[in-house]
Amino acid sequence: MQWCTSSTPLITTSTRRKSGVPGVHENALPLLRQLPGVDAVIAQEAGNDIPHVDYWAMLLDLPLHFCETPAPYFHASEDAIQRWPLPAGQLHVDVVWKGSTAHDKDRFHSLPGLETLRTLFSVPGIAWRSLQKSAGEEEALNSPPGISLLALGHQVQDYADTAAIVAQLDLLISVDTSVAPLTGRWVSPVGR
Repeated sequence: MQWCTSSTPLITTSTRRKSGVPGVHENALPLLRQLPGVDAVIAQEAGNDIPHVDYWAMLLDLPLHFCETPAPYFHASEDAIQRWPLPAGQLHVDVVWKGSTAHDKDRFHSLPGLETLRTLFSVPGIAWRSLQKSAGEEEALNSPPGISLLALGHQVQDYADTAAIVAQLDLLISVDTSVAPLTGRWVSPVGR
């Protein structure tokens, strides 16, 4: 998600007619296909051939070439937002407390559990929701006593769903996961 910050100026300043994004994880396809100027988004899967290109750049090197980026550049579709309605009259705060256990530095990215955030959940007038996926999802579904939390992560199918939820929230509190930079691409505030 982070490299998308630099893809828009790259595409808009390019003299090439075609642009593409190779090696994208399947759950990010619906969201990345809406990037302005991108002609193709190629799924990351075995046997998927990347077409011949004239030029290429390492995605994480793109910020070196572009200093300013228009924001926001991801938008949740109205249809997706309609699938994730929020009750009016409450402050909506979403939390993500664990990253991927497959990440070799996960112990530096993840919190031990929801108990670590217990003080936050005691703040009145907030509708707390979890966008936690994979590790921690079970804890969200069976939150500890005294922690009122609506678990949404298990229902989220892809980043387009995440975008629709995030577009409506008031604040995201997250460890360093993909949800944080995604949220930062909207006007939605992020607390890390």
